[in-house]
This record gives sequence, structure tokens and C-alpha cells, in this order.
Amino acid sequence: METELIMAFSDNRVGIANSKRAVRLSRKNALDYAAFQNQENGNVTAEKIRIAGDFLEKEIVFGIFADNGELASVGQIHARATHNWIISGVETLPNYRRRGYSREIVSEFTDLALSHAKIVTLFVDSENKAAISLCQNLGYKIIETGVRLIYNF
Repeated sequence: METELIMAFSDNRVGIANSKRAVRLSRKNALDYAAFQNQENGNVTAEKIRIAGDFLEKEIVFGIFADNGELASVGQIHARATHNWIISGVETLPNYRRRGYSREIVSEFTDLALSHAKIVTLFVDSENKAAISLCQNLGYKIIETGVRLIYNF
């Protein structure tokens, strides 16, 4: 369980930059995505790769690959409604932080979401000052504090 800030973005695109590195992940990226999701224990099984592939086939997930080919940063659209899309799971591996990857992921999702909905919402860990600052610099505003349960496969 995490305490999170709920941040929202509407029609002002100040700070949003088009990413040249963020790509939509697909089933062919299942191994990379499963390895990213299991980075702490390194336990990537065939079943986890299958689950990752199924997930990537159904959901909108963007990633950025580092120059060495490793999946360095990811994020996903958590929910899509007529007026509001929700971004979640934006994460960058520790070795790749401070390179603008999360900014590109959030920017890419924000641009995509605003082409379909009027409001974009994202969840940010209330203790993650760097992420809060990044989102505020992109034009997001804190609208609520809440608690969210996290599930990882």
C-alpha cells in the first residue's frame, strides 16, 4: 500500500515535449518487460514472460530502451474513460535515472491521452519529491491525496 498524490493535467500543453525514444511495447518486448518488472529478484520465468506478453498485447505501455538495449524506463495507461485517462506505473531503473526518461514517458502519455480525453490523471508516491516536481514542471497539479494498493505480477 502506498500513499499517493493524485495529479491532473488538462488542456494546457506547456512543458510537454514529443519523445523520440519512447516506444509502445508489444508482445515482442515481453522478455524485456518481465525482466524490468522482476528487477529486484531477477526471477523471470516462462510463465512471467507469457503474462507480460498478454498484458502488453491488451494494454498501452510505453518504454525507453537505453543505448545498450536494456529497457530503462516504462509507464502505462491504467484506465481509459471518455473524459479521463489515467497514467500509472512510470518507473526508471536506478542506473538510468536523471536522463529525462520518465519525463519523456509522461510526456508521451500525456500527449496521447489528451488526443482522446480532456483530463489526464496520474498517481505519484507522496514521498517521491523528484517525480512530483517533474509532473508539476510538465503542467500537472495536485488534486488529491489517496491510498492505492499495488499489484505486481
